[in-house]
Amino acid sequence: MAQFVPSTAEIVVSILELLDKNTDREHGITAVWIANQLGVTEKTVRSHLHTLQAMQPFGRKIERIERKDLKNAESADPRPGWYIEPIFDTAQMRLLADGAILSRSDSEYLHDLIAKLYAFAGQPN
Repeated sequence: MAQFVPSTAEIVVSILELLDKNTDREHGITAVWIANQLGVTEKTVRSHLHTLQAMQPFGRKIERIERKDLKNAESADPRPGWYIEPIFDTAQMRLLADGAILSRSDSEYLHDLIAKLYAFAGQPN
């Protein structure tokens, strides 16, 4: 029985999804972890990460967080590794959330909207 081999495009999209879902400026993921999640080699993942870093897909930076970069981290559990820049930084997200709250919209609608804002701000679940 033949083993499924993902295409290059599928690997790249999966890497972007993992970065988006699991990282922020104080929480990176390693190429080894990504490779294990995708069932590909670490070399393949590193190659794609370096290409994505140079491309800045969708205008978002992909960078590697080093341990030294985390010495002043606010998080209780920062970790080095690769991350993707969030769509909104924390200040922008708070401004949008405050504006939404002041709109006096339906509470369920506001809850959903604020949850989406947090997701765009790169807040891991």
